[in-house]
Amino acid sequence: MDASAFLAQLYGEAPAAPGKPINTAGALVPVIWRIEVLNSFLMALRRDRFTSVQMDRIVTEFLSLNIDTDGDPVEDQRILELGRQYRLTAYDATYLELAWRRNLPLATLDAELQQAARRAGVPLIA
Repeated sequence: MDASAFLAQLYGEAPAAPGKPINTAGALVPVIWRIEVLNSFLMALRRDRFTSVQMDRIVTEFLSLNIDTDGDPVEDQRILELGRQYRLTAYDATYLELAWRRNLPLATLDAELQQAARRAGVPLIA
């Protein structure tokens, strides 16, 4: 299942029976899938599609789904924290989190990510 299919069901934009739960049985997704979904939550929050309280509930439910991830799992809550704190996409927050956690410099041409890295104390590669 790709992120667009999951999100369309979650947001009620997919043709499905009303009230039918999202079927994730047997799903195997790449690590980026989780990041795409988290990015959708941040964008929906910024667009006032739901409140922070609603987002926290949705995230809790999302994290409880039985979905197998192929590869190393990301630190979902840390990604969201960095995204909120520095107003980054979940994709960019993932790079920042990895550099911070591994104590590595970050190579990026993205001005917003560079600024966030400086504020977070993560060195940049020129």
